[in-house]
Amino acid sequence: MADKDLLAGLRGLYLKQLKERMAALEQAMLEIKLGRADASSYETLQFEVHRLNGTGATYGFPEISQTAERLERHLGSTERAPAIVVRLLDALMRAMGESVANGAAQAPAPGAAASPPTQPRGSRAAYKPALLVADDDPAVLNLVQQLLSPWSSVECAENGRAALAAMARRRFDLAILDYELPDMNGLDVLLQAARLEAPIRSPVMMLSAMSEPDKVSRLIAAGAQNYLVKPVMPHHLIERVCVLLRRRKKIVMVADDDPLIREILRKRLIQRGHEVVLATNGAQALSAARRLHPQTIVLDRQMPRLDGIQFLQELRRRDETRSIPVIMLSARCSSDDIYSGYRDGADIYIAKPFVPDQVIDCCESFLNNAVPGEAPDPGGTFAYV
Repeated sequence: MADKDLLAGLRGLYLKQLKERMAALEQAMLEIKLGRADASSYETLQFEVHRLNGTGATYGFPEISQTAERLERHLGSTERAPAIVVRLLDALMRAMGESVANGAAQAPAPGAAASPPTQPRGSRAAYKPALLVADDDPAVLNLVQQLLSPWSSVECAENGRAALAAMARRRFDLAILDYELPDMNGLDVLLQAARLEAPIRSPVMMLSAMSEPDKVSRLIAAGAQNYLVKPVMPHHLIERVCVLLRRRKKIVMVADDDPLIREILRKRLIQRGHEVVLATNGAQALSAARRLHPQTIVLDRQMPRLDGIQFLQELRRRDETRSIPVIMLSARCSSDDIYSGYRDGADIYIAKPFVPDQVIDCCESFLNNAVPGEAPDPGGTFAYV
């Protein structure tokens, strides 16, 4: 029900975009009829039709996707005939006009707000998965952002270069990429992202109207973990994203200047199937948290260069790291010390000396609640930062 309510609220924006796109298509049809259309004009038209193919049915207008698909297929053929383009373009514009008229009649009353989508069942942890969505179509970006932002942190990019810059700056729990981006295709983005250093490589799912088997196979071979064909129903998108988030390797950062503590926790976490990042001081830990976005942080209160309290204050100051759960370890156990730890952002405060399994169990309580149905993956790795 939440998906339907959200889609109803977003259709109004999509209908406004359809009116703007119809004006552009009318101009393209006029150029073709007058014989003024060149290769660039057809390329621009094909790009616009491709976008309509990918979004029509998603917003509840399947006839737009169906007619756009036929036109896109003809525009991509070697025997492109202007007369057939005009006929198919006219059919597409009629479908768009009917959709605008029908959609306006079914639109919610002015001022009525769509109810926000519910959080996926069972997801109650403070941690919000970090997602990157790269698509040049505002209709797609708006839909995906509205669907996923209530339970995740969503960053948007409108072209391939912006997506690569974002992935080089930090690790995302999942990157959702369109294949047809203005400056490069999805395969180019994947190949360049694969050159990034291993700790910050983001898992990638492709979301595109392109469905040719050979291209999809190349994308999977280049590292895409999954492929979803537009138009996509909102609940299918949420389900697929949640499945991929459940499969991802969970990262725990252990920040402590005591090498024995780091080693004990590293071994126990790897045995449980988690990826471990180690930091020996607060400044190093803060830099790693911003780049790698770990699902949980085990933090010593007293560290060189930046102590645990200062680290927490900086971590909670930024939106992208504010929701990361933190387990603070400390030999300072007075009521004032414990109070200040919780006040500045610790989720759990554990006194030293501690039982290692207690810390590991606390980590897993956060990791297993970050996405519904999570279970540790077998095998683990670690890295110094």
